[in-house]
Amino acid sequence: MKNEDYDPLAEAEIPPIADDPIQVPHELREQSKNWAEHIPGKIKIFSMNDLESLDDDTQSAKSELSNRNRDLNWRLQGMGPHRRFFILFPALKRLESIQTDMPNFSSVIEEIKGYVALSRKTVQPLRIPPLLLLGPPGIGKSHFCRRLADALGVPHHWQAMDNSQGGETLAGSETFWSNTQTGLVFRAVAMGDHASPLILLDELDKAQRGGFRGDTLSVLHTLLEPETARHFKDASYPLPIDASHVIWVATANQSAGFDSVLLSRFSVHQIEPLTCQQSRDIAERLLTARLRECELEGQIYSGQGFLHALSLLTPREQRKGIERALGRAILKGRTKLMVDDLPQQTTTATTFGFTPKPKQEHQEKQEQQKYGNKSLELNRYGIAF
Repeated sequence: MKNEDYDPLAEAEIPPIADDPIQVPHELREQSKNWAEHIPGKIKIFSMNDLESLDDDTQSAKSELSNRNRDLNWRLQGMGPHRRFFILFPALKRLESIQTDMPNFSSVIEEIKGYVALSRKTVQPLRIPPLLLLGPPGIGKSHFCRRLADALGVPHHWQAMDNSQGGETLAGSETFWSNTQTGLVFRAVAMGDHASPLILLDELDKAQRGGFRGDTLSVLHTLLEPETARHFKDASYPLPIDASHVIWVATANQSAGFDSVLLSRFSVHQIEPLTCQQSRDIAERLLTARLRECELEGQIYSGQGFLHALSLLTPREQRKGIERALGRAILKGRTKLMVDDLPQQTTTATTFGFTPKPKQEHQEKQEQQKYGNKSLELNRYGIAF
């Protein structure tokens, strides 16, 4: 039986990495000279000549930073300059499954499916323009990104932008800092095994602007533009790498506050709240799937009003609610799931179980004006009734 996850080029030879690169630099250096210019199923993301130049610059130095650089040099020599670029063979089928489970992301998925089909037809790296997903909290933007990475079969990296320390989080910190470190892009691309990792920039609209660490968003002008990303240099380890194949997905509640130049680099999608029927359908699928996983089908059923109460939650909270309800039902020896088995906020419709404060009420009125004449209680859950 054919494995649907089989990648015909995934078995390309992967070079061994020394257990202790500091002790065997000569062997790794000799091995690196034998790398072919072209390897099936892989693309070149840095030049061995550039790497050797960096190595020469650090040979005579004795500092802690130089020791770290030599370690990185030897590791990269062992890994070689090529990285995989193929995505999973059943990617299109898996994207359709996400489209069924998350219907309010249909426009995004339709766009991505076209890029996947093009990559498969041309046997070239997947190129997805940076995506910006806009919408109220709790509608599943972060969950969608995780499922997207799984569907494509690429590594997934999550970066919370509301507490990031300037652009250094992504592009590395300057070497004059005593605790200088490489950034997420270098680690994901150069030190990873895939040329197209998915990097999620969560809550981009809350990123730091200004301050002594600089503007977090300024580095994105370089990273989101393919031409400049193709020659990206980390501030802490200045090896030019090709970061133009990174799959960028950013989430935000709204686009207000972004400058037009940065916004123009994104393919912007407004994610609408789920309708009542869509939320109920998702709740039914999640419950059925979990009962099947636990081998409890035919033993435990949803009681009166349970599915309706469950549908008032976001998909993320629905999963938690199902787990809680099943545990309580089993503990009490019941065969039916009751509304009381769900978290209290399901019935009171308050954020995290607390009574809304005046500031919250003001924000809710603003959300109502933006998203239309929908129930304020359920807007907090991202569901439109």
